Amino acid sequence: MPPALQAKLLRVIEGAEFLRLGGTRPVKVHCRFVAATNRDLAKLVADGKFRQDLFYRLNVLQIALPPLRDRGDDIALLADHFRKRFAADKGRRVSEIALDAQAALRAYSWPGNLRELRNVIERAVILCGGNSVEVSDLHLAPGSAGGGSGAATAPWDTLPYRAARDAFERAYLERVLMACGGNITKAAERIGMDRKNLFTRVKKLGLKAADSSD
Repeated sequence: MPPALQAKLLRVIEGAEFLRLGGTRPVKVHCRFVAATNRDLAKLVADGKFRQDLFYRLNVLQIALPPLRDRGDDIALLADHFRKRFAADKGRRVSEIALDAQAALRAYSWPGNLRELRNVIERAVILCGGNSVEVSDLHLAPGSAGGGSGAATAPWDTLPYRAARDAFERAYLERVLMACGGNITKAAERIGMDRKNLFTRVKKLGLKAADSSD
């Protein structure tokens, strides 16, 4: 917000009135202000980029909302809410999000916060081939796993051993395949695994590979 606009907003808050564009008489208002920002306003005040008087006028009740990546317990609840919503809206019989998919959601850093989660689940519901959202349906952006504080390790502690193992293996192999352009032969050489065994695991986990049809 430029300084000139800050001054105008301050006058509205303090005087409870404003002047319409082109008007000559002030208009009285009775309202409450709710302001949101992802900037550090206290620092901007110290740097002279935000009016101190406006800051203290707005900062009556402050609610700090952590980014989604730091609210691991909320991710599964929000994801399931969106799953129900989009399944109903699009007429899809998608009844659950698989445990390993839940683990992947919690381990992801969510740079786009809630909007990104909403889009990911909407896309997953559309592309889902069965009645359960799997990891392969999520299509999370590469290089953004484990960005939150404790987010990368928390999911595994809450899953049964087999589900945690499969979730880790799926995420691991998905990254390896991505780094090798989907080529199973190159991926097998890279991780020191027999190509046939890797092919079997890739097929079982439902991962996509460029040379997985042979």
